[in-house]
Amino acid sequence: MPEVLKKRFDLAAKRRGISLSLYMEWLIDLDPEAPTPAEVLDEEGGDTLLTA
Repeated sequence: MPEVLKKRFDLAAKRRGISLSLYMEWLIDLDPEAPTPAEVLDEEGGDTLLTA
């Protein structure tokens, strides 16, 4: 990821008082093409979703 883009994401998360990881989760949730947590588990063959 270009450093300037990472800085923008870091600043956006900081302004909301959240971690960069949570901010990225929010962005993924807004993407209609992003797989659901269940789809990720199915692809990975697991039954437990880890969260940060």
